[in-house]
Amino acid sequence: MLLLVSKAAIMSVVGRDGMVSTGNSYATEAGVAVLRGGGNAIDAMFAVQAMLNVVQPQWTGFGGGCFIMVHDRDTDEVVAYDGREEAPAAFHGKIYCANEACMTNPNCDCSKGPISYADRKTGGISIGVPGAPAAMFRALQEHGTMNASQLVASAAHASRAGIPMPAGLYNDIKENVARLALFNASAKLFLNAARTAPIVSIGEPFYNPELAATLELLAVEGPSVLYSEAGVLAAELVATARTAVNPRTGKYGLLSTADLAGYRAVRRKPVWAEFNGTFALASMAPPSSGGVATLLALNTLDAARKLEGGPSDVASWARMIDAQNLAFADRNEYLGDADFVDVPIDGLLSPAYAAERASAIFRTDGRAAPTPIPFGVPPGAEHSGGRYASSRAPEHGTMHYSIVTERHLVAVTTTVQSGMGSGVVLPGRGLLLNDELDDFDALGVDPTTRKPYANGPEGGKKPRRTALDPADAQSLGGKRPRSSMSPVLVFNRTLDGSLTPWMAIGAMGGATIIGSVLHGLINTLAWQMDAQAAIDAPRAYPQNEVDQPLEPALYARFGAQLRALGYNATRGDLLDHYLYIAQICADGLYRGAADTTRLPESSAMAVSPASVKGDET
Repeated sequence: MLLLVSKAAIMSVVGRDGMVSTGNSYATEAGVAVLRGGGNAIDAMFAVQAMLNVVQPQWTGFGGGCFIMVHDRDTDEVVAYDGREEAPAAFHGKIYCANEACMTNPNCDCSKGPISYADRKTGGISIGVPGAPAAMFRALQEHGTMNASQLVASAAHASRAGIPMPAGLYNDIKENVARLALFNASAKLFLNAARTAPIVSIGEPFYNPELAATLELLAVEGPSVLYSEAGVLAAELVATARTAVNPRTGKYGLLSTADLAGYRAVRRKPVWAEFNGTFALASMAPPSSGGVATLLALNTLDAARKLEGGPSDVASWARMIDAQNLAFADRNEYLGDADFVDVPIDGLLSPAYAAERASAIFRTDGRAAPTPIPFGVPPGAEHSGGRYASSRAPEHGTMHYSIVTERHLVAVTTTVQSGMGSGVVLPGRGLLLNDELDDFDALGVDPTTRKPYANGPEGGKKPRRTALDPADAQSLGGKRPRSSMSPVLVFNRTLDGSLTPWMAIGAMGGATIIGSVLHGLINTLAWQMDAQAAIDAPRAYPQNEVDQPLEPALYARFGAQLRALGYNATRGDLLDHYLYIAQICADGLYRGAADTTRLPESSAMAVSPASVKGDET
């Protein structure tokens, strides 16, 4: 049943009293220490996030955003917190046009087309209102038991004492030297004196005492220090974004203190799906496209019942490719910020629509459906007639972590967008700022059809109409860029129809998050793999384009067979996008797994170790 995974790699971490799985051992240990000290899973989440800001600032931090999924067994409630970044009011649909006048004039001539993605992501123009602090503090206030000062203490200490430079951070600094060198605070923190290389080598001490002070300031003063017009961090962030000019384009940030003061981390209604009649899954609603796209792909596979052959059958992989292509076709057409555009969520996730799409795409002869697959028309859709949106090259400025205790399931995906974010560090604060606004399409309107993109850049403020709390729904906010982040909570459905908490799962990456999480779900739910084996197994990661990339081991096994079926299977790289799983099992033991094969600094750890033989859960 297990495909191309060594026997030595398939045993998950097993223990008692809780499980934490993150992308770095420092962060995992910080979360476990909180649980061992009497804190709950939300307390541990806050501590993990603070520590990740120290050890993986290139991918995540309080200068970025997040989605948080929480299940509380005591209330039997699933809560979805949207901490996605927002665009400033002054943003507009032609902001990325190359013509100089388009910086401030939404009615400008865009005949030169948009600037490149590399230029869109660099400097203040790409910085959105950070949402992670607001979401973390709201979740802590509503579910936590400890104060923020206690929870940032270990991260602040590590920032001052220094950490061994992680390979992941070193490599991202090295890849972004030219961008970081543009901004003095960034160069001071990350580069050598000549601004030609990372400040230290892998394993050497890396210090960020300014970040320690920033974490402590946030903990003591609370989120108002950032989200109020009088907040000291608000004023500093606005000034930094406005002066972080990209010398290639002349573009700069448009944030105002009013944008920051008006931000809210809101609760959204989770999106749900069923699988195989025995599992229920909850994930994040828009502005995440990941929750809907992942569950849509899962629904089509469930409707077609095409995975019976298991991971050793080429037909299973053919259907896995088709399901992802299908999901991306609909994602690229319909999904965006549902407070700004109408998104047919219920139609996209209806079982009837999944069956219709599966019937249309999964060919009875087993051959490939030609790509790009056309988008469908789900119930409730306003058919735009727009072109098929192209998926951008994968990014990796994201991290995920999963925490499970007897009371809580917690899945958090958090990001600064690209590796090293905008390249801009907040001076004197040691905090790397996001480049989330380049997650919008380059233009607001298709230049040929003149139809607006669901995920096009847009300014102004609109009611946060899909927020669950009435005060949030009536508040005005900026547009949030579409995300692929897909934190998922999984429940076992018992014979009496009730749901038992089982698993928190998610992945880091860009658009390949959707495929990575889908693989993790199919491996555990359909093919009943051990959590570590499910993570280690190779993946296909198509996005409805001409090529269908497979990780090397998968290509070696099935590439020729898939090509014979009409798939343009290509040998892709080993994904630098990583899965994290934590489970609470029927016998009371906890099982955790981290993507140590793809990112060796990852780790999973139980609160109390348990010695077991074989796969006992």
